[in-house]
Amino acid sequence: MDFRKLLSPKSRAEIAERRAQVLAFQTLSPLEMAEELMTHVRSLRGSGQFSNDPHYSYDEAALYRVAPELARVLDPDFELDEAEHPAPEEARDKVTYLRGQGPDKLRSFVASILAHGSFERAQRAGRYSEIARKADLAFGRCPSLFSIAADTAFPGIAPVREAPEERAPLPGFQVIASFDSGYDKSLHYTEDRDLAERSLDVAEAYFGSSEVDDGDLDHLEKMRLRFDTTTPARVSLQTYEGAILDERVIAAEPEVLEEPGA
Repeated sequence: MDFRKLLSPKSRAEIAERRAQVLAFQTLSPLEMAEELMTHVRSLRGSGQFSNDPHYSYDEAALYRVAPELARVLDPDFELDEAEHPAPEEARDKVTYLRGQGPDKLRSFVASILAHGSFERAQRAGRYSEIARKADLAFGRCPSLFSIAADTAFPGIAPVREAPEERAPLPGFQVIASFDSGYDKSLHYTEDRDLAERSLDVAEAYFGSSEVDDGDLDHLEKMRLRFDTTTPARVSLQTYEGAILDERVIAAEPEVLEEPGA
């Protein structure tokens, strides 16, 4: 099974963009890694989606304390801003205080962030927002900017690296459901253009609440749509690369207003 068939062209493009950014990051020097990582870290802190308390969660610990200290390992001359320096009273907490405590303690904190950091609050700005993408690139699934920087500073802690996509594009067509949230879902992949157009017609009828016959129901079963009740804004026929060949708008059902006193 080629799982690329299950992804929409939009999703594959987003994956390809992230891959390219990670591949580029892998080629940087440690000093450049420190700068690039902290650019993303500071952008996340400035997004308003996270607390300004470094001890609020693993995410804040990463953004305010762990990533800055990691940057100083990669580049001892890296200049931190005021929020990235621990306050004097933080030194009283021997468990969480990192400054000047040696590489082993920082390594353990880095490992904790890799294991427990979630950064899901970045999605409050929108699952497909720029800040959510930055959080995924910086701290999401490995390899991420943070994991590669960590493994550069502490070899072996996160050895996974990104590899280029070497497979050729698939030759077929896809029926895509597009939602107002920005999400695109692949409903059907086929290399048969006529079959793809049939799937588009059936999807339009199904989501548009039009009558479907037994043949349509059988086709829906093959498309795994029979029990899908989420209605998209549009359905379209696209090439594998994402060129739209045909698009149908799914009209919202009109609101029925009751007469007063009815």
